[in-house]
Amino acid sequence: MEIKMINLTPHIIRFLDPASTRFSNVEPVILRVIQPSGLIARANYKERRLEVIHTDLGITLNVIKTDFGKVINLPPKREGVILLVSRLVVELEGHRRPDIYFIAGLRRDPRTGKVMGGTGLARI
Repeated sequence: MEIKMINLTPHIIRFLDPASTRFSNVEPVILRVIQPSGLIARANYKERRLEVIHTDLGITLNVIKTDFGKVINLPPKREGVILLVSRLVVELEGHRRPDIYFIAGLRRDPRTGKVMGGTGLARI
């Protein structure tokens, strides 16, 4: 049975040929591209200030702690479907949802540092 993948991130996902990502001077081969579905799985969160730092740069900065809550926009589990989500969503819900994955084997553009794609999937 073929597995359907649904992209619940706001990003285009590119799966790269692992053999083409071994060397940074070679352009990776894109095997498949998955467009965002339009639904974005996210975690609710609250921020609270822990302290204030007065820096030698003449600015004052807040130190914030983020407490993550419930994941929203995560559709019910369906047979034969996996959901591609952020690593944070997998960290928060992966123990309950074996159908959610994030992109693994990330490769970055050596010039810009931007993610070009990944070579696989991961769970936690």
